[in-house]
Parts: sequence; structure tokens; C-alpha cells
Amino acid sequence: GKTDRVYLKQFDEETNFSGTILFDASESMTYRGPRAAVDKLEFARWIAAAIAYLIVRQHDAVGLATFDRGVREFLRPAGGASRFREVCRLLEQATGRGESAIGPLLQEIAERLTRRGVVIVISDFFEDFTALERGLRHLAFRRHDVLLLQTLDPAELEFPFQEPTRFRGLEAWPLLATDPRSIR
Repeated sequence: GKTDRVYLKQFDEETNFSGTILFDASESMTYRGPRAAVDKLEFARWIAAAIAYLIVRQHDAVGLATFDRGVREFLRPAGGASRFREVCRLLEQATGRGESAIGPLLQEIAERLTRRGVVIVISDFFEDFTALERGLRHLAFRRHDVLLLQTLDPAELEFPFQEPTRFRGLEAWPLLATDPRSIR
């Protein structure tokens, strides 16, 4: 200010990042269509492991919760190579069984996480939309940033089924459970 010259100060700020990966290990994640190389569960494992690796590589804390209808395994966020190995071990053990209930689970996880951070949900999101929305709102209320990663098989997107097929769980999505001829 005294010399009438403009100075620009520049610095790098180190932050403590906390990331928690919520991994859907329900039965619907084991679906593998005719053209897929791997099922959705295996693909989701790769995504979760890659994200955990990136977080640990930045010297930040990573946590993991595997779930179906409830939380199966829960690791609080922590840093270090040993935490990455523990995350990978739990991902390998996750098997697709049971139905998912992501909405109530998000509320439970929000209460378990004491430190604000990023919550990364990896799922096919075959879930009751209202319950899912309530869970997401609860995470936002607790000031967590949320990232949703949906894993779908190509057959779920293209729907190449020609033969009569029975699908379970569509009652949660009224539009999908409706007879297509009745939609105008």
C-alpha cells in the first residue's frame, strides 16, 4: 500500500479430506446381461477400489460401508496404505445377497459419520425413490457432500428381452410397475 505497487500472494492450502464409500452389495448388483463381461457388483468393486486408491494417494481419509438392507461392514474414514488394503479386503468379501434399502441406510450412515466429508454411493439405485430422497436430504442436512454413481448393465438400459419375463421389486417405481398400454 505504501509503494503504490500491486502484490499478489499465492499459496497452496492443505485440507483434510474425508471420503466414505457406500457400496451396494445387494442381490440386484449381481445381474450380468448377455453382452456384459462382468456383473455390476464386480464393476462397482473396481470403481470403489479406484476411488479409495485416489483418496489414500492424496494422503486423505477413506472409509467404506457395504450394505444391502442394512450395513454389513463399516470402516470409519482413516488414512494410510493399511486402510486401503482393508477397504480392498472388504470389497472382495462383499457378495450380492438380499434386497437393498438405501434410503434408511443413508440416514443411519449420516448419524455414524461425525466429521463432515464426501459420501460416495455406488449402487444400481433400484430403490423406493421417496425413501432415497429422504436419506439424501438427511446427508445434506448433516452437511455432507454426496456423489451418486449408478451402475447399470447394458441390458437394463436397452431392454433386449423378447420372451415374457417376471421382474421383482417394480412396485417401488409406480411408473415401471404400470402396464405400458395404460400410459397415455
